Amino acid sequence: LNTNRLLDLTYELLDFRKIESDMIRLDLQLNEMNGWLLNFITPYKVAAEERGIHFLYIPPAMPFEAAIDESALSKMVNNLLDNALKYAESVVMVGLYTNVDQTHFSIQIDNDGHLVPEELHEKIFDPFFRWNKKRQIKGSGIGLFVANSLAGLHGGTLGFKITEQRYNTFLLTLPLARWQEETNQLNNSIQ
Repeated sequence: LNTNRLLDLTYELLDFRKIESDMIRLDLQLNEMNGWLLNFITPYKVAAEERGIHFLYIPPAMPFEAAIDESALSKMVNNLLDNALKYAESVVMVGLYTNVDQTHFSIQIDNDGHLVPEELHEKIFDPFFRWNKKRQIKGSGIGLFVANSLAGLHGGTLGFKITEQRYNTFLLTLPLARWQEETNQLNNSIQ
């Protein structure tokens, strides 16, 4: 267990260093997002249920594809789900949505843990920041920084808010796979 934690920390520090050195390059591939996310969250759902945490997945209204770097998106979603499970009292919700104009998609992750004070909503994305209220929970304090940086590399954003229902909510928003549609339109206009 300590060996795995040390390996995780080493990988986080390497990612941190690559981001700080501008050495990360994305390899965007087209993926059907509902299937990808459903497959990715399955082990987290099992872990949540073992801890007595209700885990709810809200799929998109319609299937859609997006150009993503699977490794980068895995790191982002892994960090957000890891945190949600660490801090949740009894509920974790994951939702997958497209925006109205179909240019971006969002993965929303909610948990019902202790609410992050408003003055810390931006600070939680700083490298090595740890919120004192939950200091006893293991972590390096760089996961959200890495996730936020990777979201930016994708041309997206990672935000945090408290919902009206009193959940801690992370919203990861990334561009959809518009390049394929534009290529198809260009090919059609040439013919």
